[in-house]
Amino acid sequence: MIVVTGGSGKAGRACVSELVAHGYELCNVDLVSSSDLSIPFSQVDLTDFGQTMAALSAIDERVHKVTGIVHLAAIPAPGRAPNHVTFETNTISTYNVFDGFFNPMAQLDLKAESA
Repeated sequence: MIVVTGGSGKAGRACVSELVAHGYELCNVDLVSSSDLSIPFSQVDLTDFGQTMAALSAIDERVHKVTGIVHLAAIPAPGRAPNHVTFETNTISTYNVFDGFFNPMAQLDLKAESA
């Protein structure tokens, strides 16, 4: 399963559509739900490490055997929040996603493939 963070955003929706079109099983992890109810969704605040770990390690039946992450969750442009909030949100969420993905406590089912 591929976890797409920010799958409800502009870039996220395009990514989700492309992954679905190519037959990937995925879950959208975001603060806001998508209008596409056919895609499993979990509301997660990625600036919270505990929520991030739960989302990447089988939060429930919607997320299982995570083999990859597409991290698109972010405040996407200047001016949408105060600069310090944008910096804090984007750096902490990115750190949490990468640390959570490689953290042995997550017990993720990782594999490498080549085409």
